[in-house]
Amino acid sequence: MPDRFEDNALEVEFCPVPKGYVHYHHSLTWHGSHDNSSGNPRRAIAVHYMTGETLYDESGTHVMKPFVTVKDGDKLEGDSFPLVMDAGKPTRSSV
Repeated sequence: MPDRFEDNALEVEFCPVPKGYVHYHHSLTWHGSHDNSSGNPRRAIAVHYMTGETLYDESGTHVMKPFVTVKDGDKLEGDSFPLVMDAGKPTRSSV
C-alpha cells in the first residue's frame, strides 16, 4: 500500500461495515473492500452527490458507463441524476 500520493501523506484507516449498515465518506476518499469469501453475493447501493453543474466526461471506463444517457460534455441530469437540492433546499423529487 502506498504511503504518499502526489506529495500528500496517505493514512490508512480500516472501517469495517457490518451487514445492513451504512458508511459515508468523501468522494475523493480511496476506498475498497477485501475479496468476498462468503459464497454469497455482495450487494451495495452507492449514492454520489454532485453539484448541479457537473458535466459528463465519457473518456472514463466506469462500470456504470453503459447506463449513462447524457452525451459527453452535457450536464448530468435526468432520471439517473435527479436534482435533490436547489439553493440549499430539498426539491420535490427528493422528499
